[in-house]
Amino acid sequence: MCGIVGFTGTKDAAPILLSGLSKLEYRGYDSAGIAVIDSGIYAEHPDLAGADILDWVDLSGAGSAVDTSHGTQVAGILAAGLRNGQGIDGAVPNVSILPIRITSRGA
Repeated sequence: MCGIVGFTGTKDAAPILLSGLSKLEYRGYDSAGIAVIDSGIYAEHPDLAGADILDWVDLSGAGSAVDTSHGTQVAGILAAGLRNGQGIDGAVPNVSILPIRITSRGA
């Protein structure tokens, strides 16, 4: 079973999302997903090797969800592999990421 956590607003989202994910884990959910609503994700980034990146959604009209800027950084903070010798360790490395691109900037 998969739990769903979401947040929209102007506050720092990380503590809110991490709190929600920990509550799902406590309830016995075996997986979780986070939609990264941003500039897209470069799924081939070395930090994301092995990450569960789901099919993308493009709401920007750019024609793809591939982007090497902010969305990729956010995905890395969330889902980067642990101790893989690349960049950082992700906050929730076993999470599924759904890239939703809402801007055509940064490609």
